[in-house]
Amino acid sequence: MNPVYPMRTERLVLRPLTASDIDTVVAYRNDPQVAALQDWDLPVTRERVERQVASGWSDISPGESRQIGIERDGELVGDLFCGLDEHGGVAEIGFTLRTEHQGRGYATEAASALVADLFGRLGCHRVFAQLSPANAASQRVLRRVGMHVESFAPKSYWWRGQWDDNLVCAMSVEQWRSRSAGRGPGGGVQVTEVIADLSVPDLDAARSFYVDFLGLSTQEFNLGWVARFTSPQTGASVQVVTQDASGPTNPHLSVKVADVDAAHAEAVERGYEIVLPLRDETWGVRRFFVRAPDGTVVNIVRHRV
Repeated sequence: MNPVYPMRTERLVLRPLTASDIDTVVAYRNDPQVAALQDWDLPVTRERVERQVASGWSDISPGESRQIGIERDGELVGDLFCGLDEHGGVAEIGFTLRTEHQGRGYATEAASALVADLFGRLGCHRVFAQLSPANAASQRVLRRVGMHVESFAPKSYWWRGQWDDNLVCAMSVEQWRSRSAGRGPGGGVQVTEVIADLSVPDLDAARSFYVDFLGLSTQEFNLGWVARFTSPQTGASVQVVTQDASGPTNPHLSVKVADVDAAHAEAVERGYEIVLPLRDETWGVRRFFVRAPDGTVVNIVRHRV
């Protein structure tokens, strides 16, 4: 195996921790907001972190655990945990971000890169994470990475003098490959089609204009409140809406995506306003509405198959 660490992502550098990181790691691991739902015992001592740093490594290896620093613009913003079993087939991961660097997508970006390395380069067949069910923020990150809840074991994890519930989220290499095939080239949401949604008072009146005048002669569908007209020559289309059947407002755009659940998780992580919660509709789509920073309401949708 050729070592790839330090590893660069779009915004981050993933690298071994060094002696210069020790004080920073001790500080954020003892931060009550950071440590609240993490599994380490408190207080975290400098000696403990020194031992982790002193282990020194250049790559992930079977049978060993790694603490991987997450660096942004030369500053340590957190770290990843990776424990690869002795056979090299199963890995456990975890992540920790300093309070002031949370909510910016760094955990998802770093964890996604680690998972891709474990599956794509190191040949793992399963990656998992363990966490408290109360840790909703980490659950969102794991969903964005592509993991699903595999098991829930009540009062099964000994944590700071008491038994806590334990949630296991996991992903197989087959699931990772399938998901990767539906992602955009930069690792974000993969858009398959963008359609304008125009609010109109009457669908029949709209049809006269768009079909008779613009020549969009193919009416793909008409649900009574929404209809789409398409050019048979070029495929150009427009969608007209009187009043959305289940949304609180009419969207300005409908955007078809390969993975609507991943798109929803990413929108939540980025802090965008969810106008209509993720849901399955009776007419065969799974969708949600999100408000773009400019105020545009976008219908993010995928047809169920």
